[in-house]
Amino acid sequence: MELLVMAYALKTSCAENIIGVIPYFPYSKQCKMRKRGSIVCKLLASMLAKAGLSHIITMDLHQKEIQGFFTFPVDNLRASPFLLQYIQDEIPDYRNAIIVA
Repeated sequence: MELLVMAYALKTSCAENIIGVIPYFPYSKQCKMRKRGSIVCKLLASMLAKAGLSHIITMDLHQKEIQGFFTFPVDNLRASPFLLQYIQDEIPDYRNAIIVA
């Protein structure tokens, strides 16, 4: 909600571009229609557009099709290459290690 308020404040203050950096995109697993349900991702995308965002940078969307809900560019960054490189560099004998999230 704070992101929407801030984006709208920037929009009404005549900002040219408003780029939202959202590391975790909420409701990204609710991108399909269920029985008598709604597609919450689509609703959130339209709310962000209405608030004035012109671009979003996010990480690891649940499905890449979510980008189609937006009317503006969305950069979906992947964390796995960086995590794999970090594990290989920093954890000795990583092949025998167990990683728990």
